[in-house]
Amino acid sequence: MRELLALKQEQILLLPNARYTSVMQNDTIHIKKELRHEVLTRRDAMLASAREQASRAISRKLKDQLTYLSAGSTVAVYAPMKSEVNLEDFIVWCYTQKLTVVFPCMNTKGSTPRMYMRLVEYRAWRDGNVPFIANPLKHFAEDDGSVSDFPICAPGFIDAVIVPMVAFDGDFQRLGYGGGNYDEYLGLVSRERSPGANVEIIGVAFEAQRVDRVPTEPHDLPLPCIISA
Repeated sequence: MRELLALKQEQILLLPNARYTSVMQNDTIHIKKELRHEVLTRRDAMLASAREQASRAISRKLKDQLTYLSAGSTVAVYAPMKSEVNLEDFIVWCYTQKLTVVFPCMNTKGSTPRMYMRLVEYRAWRDGNVPFIANPLKHFAEDDGSVSDFPICAPGFIDAVIVPMVAFDGDFQRLGYGGGNYDEYLGLVSRERSPGANVEIIGVAFEAQRVDRVPTEPHDLPLPCIISA
C-alpha cells in the first residue's frame, strides 16, 4: 500500500502543470459532491420543530442586521426548497418595513444570466400566486407572459441579498448546490452597483450545516457574512 501511494504521488508530481491542475480540480469537485450529500442528509434529518425554531432565530438576526434599511430599499430573498432555512418571518418584516422584496427566477436554459430577480408584491406572495416561487427550479424566459406581472429588478438596484447554501465553514466559505447561479448573480450585483454603494450579502444556514472546511476552487470566494442558528 505504501509503495502504491508513493507511486501515485510520484506520478502526480510528474504531471504537466495543466494536467495536474485538472486532476486537482476533479478531486475538489468530487469532494464537494460527497460533502453536499453528507450535509444535505444531515439537514434533512433535523426535526421539523428544530428547523422552524432555528429559522425564526435566523430571521430575527437578519432583522437586527438590516434594521437600518429605509423604505424602498431592495432585498433579495428566496423561497425555501425542502429543508432550507425558512425566511417567512423575515420576509413578512421586509414587507411591513415597506422594503422592495425580490425573489430569484430561473432564466431559460443556456441564457445569461442563469438567474435573475423579480419583484413580488405582498399580496401575491401571501396568496401563493407566484409561478417561480411555487416552482423555484422551473425556467422562465424574461418575456414569459406568465411572470410579466413581476418586474425584473436590475442587479445594480439590490441593497441586500440573502443567500441559501448547502454548507459553510469558519472562514465564511459557502458550498452551494453546484449550479453557480448565486456565484454569477453576486458578481453581477457587485459589478453593476454604483461605486461606493453598500450591498449586504448575507448567507444563511443551520448550525447543522457547518463543516470544518469547505473545499474550494480558484473561483470560490468567501461571503462577507453568514448567519446561522
